[in-house]
Parts: sequence; C-alpha cells; structure tokens
Amino acid sequence: AKLRYDRLAKALVDMRAGVEHLDSKLEAARGKDGRDMLALASPVIGVGADKGVTVTDENILDVLSAAEVSLLRLIELTANADEAADASASPAKGSGAGGAAALQ
Repeated sequence: AKLRYDRLAKALVDMRAGVEHLDSKLEAARGKDGRDMLALASPVIGVGADKGVTVTDENILDVLSAAEVSLLRLIELTANADEAADASASPAKGSGAGGAAALQ
C-alpha cells in the first residue's frame, strides 16, 4: 500500500510540475500586465493568465484550462497568418477563369 501511495504522490507532483512548466512556456504569449492577450477574443480567461502562478491542487484544472484556451488561440492565429501569407503570395492575374488559365 505504501508503494502504491508513493507512486501516486510522485505522479501528482510530476503532473503539477508539468502544468506549471506549460504555463510558464505560454507566458511569452501574454501581455505585460499578465492578462492572456491571446484570449481577448475568447470569454474565458483563467487563473493561469496570471504571471508567476503557483499551481496547487485547487487551481490545477483552471491553469490547465487557461493553457488550453491559449494553445487553441495560437493555433487559430497561426492558421489565419498562414492564410494571409498564402493570399498575399499569389497575386491576382486577371479575373474569373483567365487567372486559372494563366496558371496552366
């Protein structure tokens, strides 16, 4: 029973450290005031948006949820940036089917 308890305790400590590490990595996407700048378009701004948050058993889910919102917003921003880059890289040649014919 003690071995099982020790393994679970170590897993909990490792999980908490991992969530804290993820939160610290996402600080680069946050503003100077600690507010999650990525979540401006989202109604959810979690506890993890505070700089230097200490992950505890009580707030670990909130921190992880805030990290998820930030990551989803980063994916969305990246996709939008890729689409904008693709659109600006392909100049419009004529209108209608003429542009498609020029590519063939």
